[in-house]
Amino acid sequence: MSQVLDVASTIRKIEIERLGVTTSKPFDVVAAALEAAIGRPDMVEFFKATNSAWTFADLESSVHSGLGRTGLMMFMKLDHGAILRKETGLDTTTGKLEPDEKGIC
Repeated sequence: MSQVLDVASTIRKIEIERLGVTTSKPFDVVAAALEAAIGRPDMVEFFKATNSAWTFADLESSVHSGLGRTGLMMFMKLDHGAILRKETGLDTTTGKLEPDEKGIC
């Protein structure tokens, strides 16, 4: 791989803030509310718009148009449980990752 990528690398420390929420609502209700507030742009159109941006303002506008009311955007959704079940042999489904009702795996 070092022959393919002839680049210098740097390690940079970043600070991350974690937010915890305590609620009496069921997990599924909270997760559904958060998921509903996340933007889901058409990724083909999003890619075209960001690549055709000539200025930072154009790029910023393309990105902002894909954000949900939380200021977040979903690029991909994976069912990590399904992956772990396949790895451990506990998967009793067809053995394939099936998309949800929105076509997201």
